[in-house]
Amino acid sequence: MPDFLTATRQVIAIRKTEITLPIARMGATITPLAVGDDLALRTAVIHPQKYDLEITKLIFKHIEINNSENKLNFNDFIKKFSHFDKISALWGLYKATYQTIGKRDISCPKCENKIPVDISLDQLIQQDTYTIWDEEVPFNEYFYDIRVDFDDYVYVFRTVIPTMEKYNRLLSIVPPQELKDNMEKYDSVFTPAQNMTLMTQGIYLYHKNDMEKPIAFTTSLQEILMSLNQNIPEVVSDEFFEKYAERFNKYAPKFYTKIICPQCGNEFDYEVNLELEFLRRAVFGGRQG
Repeated sequence: MPDFLTATRQVIAIRKTEITLPIARMGATITPLAVGDDLALRTAVIHPQKYDLEITKLIFKHIEINNSENKLNFNDFIKKFSHFDKISALWGLYKATYQTIGKRDISCPKCENKIPVDISLDQLIQQDTYTIWDEEVPFNEYFYDIRVDFDDYVYVFRTVIPTMEKYNRLLSIVPPQELKDNMEKYDSVFTPAQNMTLMTQGIYLYHKNDMEKPIAFTTSLQEILMSLNQNIPEVVSDEFFEKYAERFNKYAPKFYTKIICPQCGNEFDYEVNLELEFLRRAVFGGRQG
């Protein structure tokens, strides 16, 4: 007869879930959260940066990379995997632990009829959910320059898909109250300037008559954030987001389910923000919709 710890370990392994890490171009399995993990999340939730770090640590604790000979340490893990991979891992962690995001009433965008649904995690996977990283070099060695002209000057933004490490580092330099205010105002933890900072590895400023040597440049996370908050024109950011989306948005995992309204027959997509779902669980517990 196996000892009790061995037996309980075998039981929790029943829920082990296969996941795709599309940017790292790897497969993995992930196991459910335990009671102690849930308590750790509830403790960390008062500070967004600590909460994100705790989520990332839990992913690291519960994930097993397929065909991986050497176990990464945590610092290497957060540098090797992207924020998009983290969202994919959250799907697996959520499925292994809860199976469903719970019951909720969803409004039909056509007739506004309230539709009661219980959405399983499997329902959120569609044919276009994942786009695998298709460049020859790993994502953390790749950059894409975005040029934006402004009068006689040219901004060149060296852009990237952010790693887990950069996402958490940016959280650490934004005051907690500001992060909470952002959630209410933008439905995101970051402002547009902060999101640009997350996507940008460096900013280079040129005069149009001399594109050989920049007037100034920075690769400092804090300087990039300060410049975007105080000195970069809004029209520049508008063009930046448009060009960044054209290049990178296809890689962001898309978790949604298709719903047919029983009243008017309208079929529509219902998107689910898994980061927000996890936060709701940590704050409220149970199946909050």
